Amino acid sequence: MKNRILAVFCVLLLLGGCKKKKEGIEALPEATQVGKNTFGCLVNGEVFLPRSYGISTDMSTSYEFADGKYSFLLYATRVTGNERKSFFIRANDLSLEEKVYSLDKYDTSKSFSVNYLSSLGNVSYIYETSPLLQGEIRITKIDHIKEIVSGTFWFDVENKDGQRVEVREGRFDSKY
Repeated sequence: MKNRILAVFCVLLLLGGCKKKKEGIEALPEATQVGKNTFGCLVNGEVFLPRSYGISTDMSTSYEFADGKYSFLLYATRVTGNERKSFFIRANDLSLEEKVYSLDKYDTSKSFSVNYLSSLGNVSYIYETSPLLQGEIRITKIDHIKEIVSGTFWFDVENKDGQRVEVREGRFDSKY
């Protein structure tokens, strides 16, 4: 009798402990607005979540007033073996508001710009938006008291060799 109870318990434990691995958009963090320090998107359909090893951080955000203007920077990176993929989303001379900003040209001197960096070993590629490759960032919350900025994004970028990357379903919720 003890063996049957133990066997039933083991089967229930195994069945209850099996979780289906989330894939695609289901694997991304929720689009929250409370400063959870989350970032995620789909890069050419594959899930990108920040992750690094050692002393480096996998995500950071800043929003500050300097030299008479506001600047915003969100950095997220993923390191796997000798491969590194990073996002830089920035805005200079801009007071963030809850609205949509177009990404149509890589230009760090005005409005929003974004670039995506992919490196494998010693070979690196920088991907940028352009007038032909566009996207948008939607700021869904900016709280200057709690120092929270949240939003969603999508864009297409290309490197100097003409290789394109499609970024979709992007979201971030961070403290600055």
